[in-house]
Amino acid sequence: LNIAPLLSQLAQAEPAAAPPAAATSMPPAASKTLPDIIIKMLEIKTLFRYIDHQLLAEPFRLALELRVQMKDIANYGNEEVLSGSLNVQGILRIAEQQCAFDLQGRIAPIIDPQRLSCELSGSMQEIDLQAFEPLIGQYGITGGTVHGTAAILCHQGRFDPDKSLLRLTFNQIQVSAEKQAQIPGGRLPKSLQLVVPLKGTRNHPEIDLGGLIQQTLFSPDMFEAVLKDVLHDQIKSGGAAEPLVGEVLKKTSTSSPDKVLDLNKALQGVFGK
Repeated sequence: LNIAPLLSQLAQAEPAAAPPAAATSMPPAASKTLPDIIIKMLEIKTLFRYIDHQLLAEPFRLALELRVQMKDIANYGNEEVLSGSLNVQGILRIAEQQCAFDLQGRIAPIIDPQRLSCELSGSMQEIDLQAFEPLIGQYGITGGTVHGTAAILCHQGRFDPDKSLLRLTFNQIQVSAEKQAQIPGGRLPKSLQLVVPLKGTRNHPEIDLGGLIQQTLFSPDMFEAVLKDVLHDQIKSGGAAEPLVGEVLKKTSTSSPDKVLDLNKALQGVFGK
């Protein structure tokens, strides 16, 4: 039985299969955004613990308690306008010592956290430098106290180093005998002030406190501060200043010969106007 002609006729009569429907493209999902929000008041309390096992044989431990209060914080508006308020209070605990600090300031709307803008200012209580022994030991410092003030300006996530300054006051600084021999005059002033700039970004702040301490303590400029202290001590005790001044001058032989000492500037405030 030859059925080939029949199959051929059936194939011609069968309607052509419809081409597959083209895949319909879905519209892109709309990106989800937060609605405009303003927080009238927000308080955050947190505790940070830091442990370093590399500084010394015994771990160096540090704890920081923070309390942050914010008012009128928005996620919309002008990023250049500091419309909200910010208060940061904290306690730094090291070993058996602690010191408190308080910063007050303003903050702009937080539209992009990476481009945060704010300004803060405040102060830190005095703390014994012995608490930072693993850190100060590398600079030959063995004792003393420090307290300070801070002014911080962060614009779009970056600190302004000209306006973000930590002003630290060191009192009764003690150094090792080896480091003392390197100090012009052989002695340190009773009080020493350092201005430390804060730079970098909010995520990666940069503070070169160690380099500034090294540069200040062991520079010829230290002679002027030493000379002031010598004269103050002698005038206060009613003795003659010449012997001690001469002794200090002899010990400053390490000073650069190009360094010109302006006595009017160095002695400003010692004898009054």
